[in-house]
Amino acid sequence: MKVFNQLTASVHDKEKKESRQSEKNRLQRLNADQPFELIDHESELIRQKTIVVVDDVYTTGTTIRHAAALLYRAGARCVKGLTFAR
Repeated sequence: MKVFNQLTASVHDKEKKESRQSEKNRLQRLNADQPFELIDHESELIRQKTIVVVDDVYTTGTTIRHAAALLYRAGARCVKGLTFAR
């Protein structure tokens, strides 16, 4: 039996959403700026951990790529992406 520690809400939107993702075209989504920031006091919890990023819909993969880039910079050992719909 494997036991997993759950870490949630370490990454959050740093900007107020100006427009919905569904209102943007593919190029706008791919060229989006980094929308996330790491909560400072939780960065130590991420270091050398395997993290799973969960997103509801995969369109261009930009959300998971942005989250993964931020988590790797914070020292995550491995980041996996999981989506429920495409």
